[in-house]
Amino acid sequence: MNTTICNESGDQATPKIASTSDGGCYIMWFDNRVPNYKVYVNQDGIIDGADLSIADSDAFNFVSGYVASDVNGDNIVDGSDLTIINNNAYNFVTVAKP
Repeated sequence: MNTTICNESGDQATPKIASTSDGGCYIMWFDNRVPNYKVYVNQDGIIDGADLSIADSDAFNFVSGYVASDVNGDNIVDGSDLTIINNNAYNFVTVAKP
């Protein structure tokens, strides 16, 4: 069974998935539906403090590898990932659906 995660226009790239302690998961990807790639982490359509909190916790715990909160793809969650998410949250990046 295939489940559509994103069917917006524009390119979507670098999907990552990370499990949560309650059996769920976070899915992250870069998305070019509006000019310049944006990062979407938790599928709620808004880049905000919730996304930042996920990455902040992972950075604090020195999480590395292929994880959703490593938004720049360097295999470690750190301040550079937090900066990207924070900048997108500051600019009120959201999903725009017709």
